[in-house]
Amino acid sequence: KFLRQRGFFISWGLFPAFYALSGHPSPGSEPAGGFRQDYEDGLLGRLEYLVLETVQERGPIDSRQLWRALKNGFGANRSRFEQALVTLQSSFRIMVAGGHLEGWSMHRWDLVERQAPVGLLNPLPAPDEARTSLLKQYVANTVVCTVREVAGFFRWELTPTQLLAAQLVAGDELVETAVEGWKGTWLSTHPGT
Repeated sequence: KFLRQRGFFISWGLFPAFYALSGHPSPGSEPAGGFRQDYEDGLLGRLEYLVLETVQERGPIDSRQLWRALKNGFGANRSRFEQALVTLQSSFRIMVAGGHLEGWSMHRWDLVERQAPVGLLNPLPAPDEARTSLLKQYVANTVVCTVREVAGFFRWELTPTQLLAAQLVAGDELVETAVEGWKGTWLSTHPGT
């Protein structure tokens, strides 16, 4: 639930780009203390910390077991528990690690670093390289789009996204095109790519 707290499937090919933009260092290069330090620094709430601690110790763990283990820490408030799971997914700390399609309660949860294929997150792309990969893939997926659409989808600032798109057009990696009946400039991949 990295984008707009909605579920998305992310290919392993694009996973490092999304992970790099989440602000996490490559696994094994994180500062001493990891998420415990993030909690002490106020970057994680107590409830998210409880979930991470339990998932680290017992993961992959299914939702029902996780809820039973943490129910008291959440004051038996299931909606707060569900929000903690969404927050931790959107910050690329935990991910679904299997389960059944009968509902969220059958998911298994684990730390992102333990579920990613070995070496996938080492080294991580630089933020500019990650944004470039994602922008190009978005354009390829949508066939044509505006820079505003790209920025809105990823929740990126418009001006840096415009600059990146202009660089990709200047470097002949994307093309500007017109769409009949629509105003403005649109981005597209080269014909045949």
